[in-house]
Amino acid sequence: MKIRMALCGGVAALSICAGPVAAAQPQDSSDQAAALQSALDGVHEAGVPGVFAEVRDFGRTWRGASGVADVATGRPVTPDMLQRVGSTTVEPARTPMPLPPQS
Repeated sequence: MKIRMALCGGVAALSICAGPVAAAQPQDSSDQAAALQSALDGVHEAGVPGVFAEVRDFGRTWRGASGVADVATGRPVTPDMLQRVGSTTVEPARTPMPLPPQS
């Protein structure tokens, strides 16, 4: 659960940090890669143990990572890691609800 919360926090922080990066719009692709990596590093420095991201734009792909994947061992996050994505919004729809009493 802590990992999921850290990931959600990391994604939120990355989207906040990436806003100013996207607004600056560096001209050179190496500047763009440096700006994206700087955003990831900022998320890690803000307290998220590890973060990784992939950006796809017009046939180009950039991957980056910052921090650690396992705080106990110090294993670093790598850009090629996979993230399981799921949704918990369906569960309340499946929860049985008691029917009101019939009069």
